[in-house]
Amino acid sequence: MRHIAFAALPVALVFAFTACSDRPSIAEPAAGVPSIRMAQGKPADVDETPFTVTNCGFPIEVVLSGKGKLIALPGGRQILTSPGLTATLTNLGNNNRQTIVITGSFHQRILKNGNIEIVAAGRNVLLDPQVPGLPGLVLAVGHYTWVLDGQGNLVQPLEGTGQMIDLCALMA
Repeated sequence: MRHIAFAALPVALVFAFTACSDRPSIAEPAAGVPSIRMAQGKPADVDETPFTVTNCGFPIEVVLSGKGKLIALPGGRQILTSPGLTATLTNLGNNNRQTIVITGSFHQRILKNGNIEIVAAGRNVLLDPQVPGLPGLVLAVGHYTWVLDGQGNLVQPLEGTGQMIDLCALMA
């Protein structure tokens, strides 16, 4: 199972369309999704190359704009921030276009049993049709947590507080 997260937008499209880990099963975006260049130091500009997602049953072009930063912490922990990040979504079937502020963050830590806990805080785009209760593409505003095993399989479903906005319905 592949999870992509878009921070505030970074697995589980993170749109931070960003990733939360350097492990291939968790951090690598799905084929065709450009990576967001992250480094220690100042936030870096994201790759603004358009890419397409199809989790809504119709193609949506995504263009990210803004900055992001991956902060490595002791103990294998990481924080992905996305100050000033936006995602412009365009339904390629009807040209419906929306620009969404996704300035949230993703926090990742490796648990004692080797599982990976991911916390999305603030405004983040989440994309994973295989997560129970999660529509194909949502803007999550609040504080949400899920846990993956070392192979990227969901072991604790998405839970948390806040608001989930169905972006598939918004873009239809």
